Amino acid sequence: AGQVGLLIELKTEHVSDERLERRVADLLARYRGPVAIQSFKPDTIAWFHAQAPDLPRGQLAFDLTRGSSDLSRAQRRRLSDMDRLMRDGADFIGYHIKAMPRLALCKWRDLGLPVLAWTVRTPADLKRARRYADNIIFEGIRP
Repeated sequence: AGQVGLLIELKTEHVSDERLERRVADLLARYRGPVAIQSFKPDTIAWFHAQAPDLPRGQLAFDLTRGSSDLSRAQRRRLSDMDRLMRDGADFIGYHIKAMPRLALCKWRDLGLPVLAWTVRTPADLKRARRYADNIIFEGIRP
C-alpha cells in the first residue's frame, strides 16, 4: 500500500527486448510509495530515462578489471563509461563494496550524484561503505 520503499533490480543483461521494462513501468505507475529501479544493463537505464523519467534509476557496476572474463572489452568499456551513465539518465550508481574506493566513484560523487554500496554483509564492509558511499544495499546485517 505504498508504505514500503522499493529498490527493484531488473535482471536484463541477457534479454534483447523491452518486455520486462514495460511491465515493471506499468506496475510501478500504480505504486504510491517511494521506488527506484536499478540494473547492470545501461540500455535498461536509458529505457526508463526515456519512458518513465520520474522514476529514479541506478546503474549497477563493479570493478571490471577483476572477475569479468565473461565480458568482452567493448562491454567492459561500455559499463565503465561515466559519460554514458550521465547520458542514459542514471540518478545513482550502485557499486560493489569490495572494489571501493575507485576514482570514478569519487568523480560521480563530486557531481552530486549518490553512490550506493552493494552488497554490505560484514562490519568491515559497513565501515568501508560509510566512508565511500552515500547509502548501502545490505544483507544479513543490521546497519
